[in-house]
Amino acid sequence: MTTKPLEQVNEILEQAESIKERFRQSEENAKQQAEKLKEELQELQAEQKEIYSMFVLDEVEASAFNDSREKVEAKQKELQTVQSKINNISDMMQYELEKLYNKYEQTVKQDFNTEKHQARKDSKQKVMEAKHKFLSEIVEIAKDDFEFYKAERHITDLQIEAGLKKGRNYNDFIPPYILWFSHEEGSEQDIGNGELFNTYKRRKMNPSFEVNYNKMKKEE
Repeated sequence: MTTKPLEQVNEILEQAESIKERFRQSEENAKQQAEKLKEELQELQAEQKEIYSMFVLDEVEASAFNDSREKVEAKQKELQTVQSKINNISDMMQYELEKLYNKYEQTVKQDFNTEKHQARKDSKQKVMEAKHKFLSEIVEIAKDDFEFYKAERHITDLQIEAGLKKGRNYNDFIPPYILWFSHEEGSEQDIGNGELFNTYKRRKMNPSFEVNYNKMKKEE
């Protein structure tokens, strides 16, 4: 079965993470090796100094000093090789990641973009359908709410006309749309644009809303 472009991209991303992890581990190992070589080099240099002192005092032959010097030089070269490896790890990791990205561009990118655009098209249709269903239900809910809202306003007008109330007070009755849609980030019952944005962005509902919703369902 043919692997979908999105799956291929995810496989490439997994390979990228694997490459980065391998280079990170290699760098860590190289740094530990470098520290060990530094310690060994210091010991050899101290030993070389002792042998040189003995050579100056004619206690050992020149060959003994030459041997110690060769050991120091060999250890220095070994340390330099490891340090060079550490210095080049970042560049080599970039080189490997570049090869991987080129593989994406050459083998997957075009199909991935085609699949992505189709998925966006499908998502738009689903969002529009969800929006239509949601707004249709809001229309029906609003019809009932506004009947009570209008009746309450007219009763207040009657109360004023009867001389039983001096005037309107905003707090006497609050428009339904203020109750449900006035808070950008939403509330227990409020539906805010920010809440819709965050729900889509986080791919999950606001936990506090789910708690309140479940509580409401239990009380039904």
